[in-house]
Amino acid sequence: MKYSLQILLLIIIGHLNAQQVNCSFVNDYFRFFQNQNDYNNFLLNKEKIISAFDENLDLRDEITIPVVFHVFNKKNSDFQVRIPDVYEQLDILNDAFNAQNYDLKYVPDTFYDLIGNLRINFCIGKKDESGKVIKGILFFETEENNFADQYVEGDNKRLKIKHKSFGGSDLWDPQKYINIWIGEMSNNFGTSTFPGINPEYSNEEGIVINIGNLKKNSTQKKTIVHEMGHYFDLYHIWGNNPGCENDDEVEDTPLQYNYYSGCPKGDKFSCGSMDMFMNYMDYTNDHCSLMFTKGQIERMKASINIYRKSLIINNSLCDIKIVTDLFDGIDFYVKNNCISLVRTYFPDEVINVIIYDIRGREIYSGKFGKWETVKNISSVYFNSGLYFIQLNSGKIVNTKKIIIF
Repeated sequence: MKYSLQILLLIIIGHLNAQQVNCSFVNDYFRFFQNQNDYNNFLLNKEKIISAFDENLDLRDEITIPVVFHVFNKKNSDFQVRIPDVYEQLDILNDAFNAQNYDLKYVPDTFYDLIGNLRINFCIGKKDESGKVIKGILFFETEENNFADQYVEGDNKRLKIKHKSFGGSDLWDPQKYINIWIGEMSNNFGTSTFPGINPEYSNEEGIVINIGNLKKNSTQKKTIVHEMGHYFDLYHIWGNNPGCENDDEVEDTPLQYNYYSGCPKGDKFSCGSMDMFMNYMDYTNDHCSLMFTKGQIERMKASINIYRKSLIINNSLCDIKIVTDLFDGIDFYVKNNCISLVRTYFPDEVINVIIYDIRGREIYSGKFGKWETVKNISSVYFNSGLYFIQLNSGKIVNTKKIIIF
């Protein structure tokens, strides 16, 4: 529900020192201002601009935004992010922002008609440096603890992980790409910059995700969706501070007294209405984080048009390649009773996947959806030995051998 702008301002100000650790965007965002008054004025002016915006961003045609992942693995850590983990995050983004997540069916009937669809796809970006094409998945190694939390010494506005000169990785042009840094964080699941950041700090633009979110059994893999919501100008659904007078500046989200965590069972109520704890902008885990509303979609559309319009005209910067052998664009990994297929080219077609044993018997059949980039196939019941994977796009059919130990 949309509430008064002045109250929203007081909500955020009052919560600067009380922010729960799940998402630290409020605290992080405040650091970009010289004083409280500058911060207050910025929020007031930004909300006036968003509220007054009446031009409709037509997303009926497919729009694709290139993203860049800067991955910082901790040296000697038991968990190391690999290519399939990054593409899984990309799939999660694309499902959420196209209302294609399989668990959308669990949204309660009360809110089902409010489900919104931004119809924006995300791709892995690329850029040309001295005639060499660089793909937007960059891997680094660090020995520092909680590297993604560390600010440059004497400067609490700049994170080390975002600057090569401090052991991090410089962002790619934020007018063309969305930058996402993945690294170890002490308490937070993630953080994001908001639209309209002071140009002086434009090299801080982007999202930071805790590397632990990507672990196999993590229930925080959708944190990237929550943070992308902030990047496109969404507030937390409960208004960032407990109380029924607090709000998120969106018409169709109900007032909610406080945040939820974990995955609540059954309907929950506060402030005289049913709570939308299954919204991506709450703190619930992956099992209960399911939807954006139509009102949130309209706010994101307005914000993109005002602050980030250059992003939607740069799909030529996607890592696209034409393949004549499907295995030139699909890598596979066999590990821990799992066969991971990773599509490394622009996923604009359906690919059928069949696995045969050495006798030619079909033991698995599935497919890559149009925008799916990772296919994980359990091999726990496969005997050790030689197998054949067949990929079929309808135009190209290729087969390759794999060995399962």
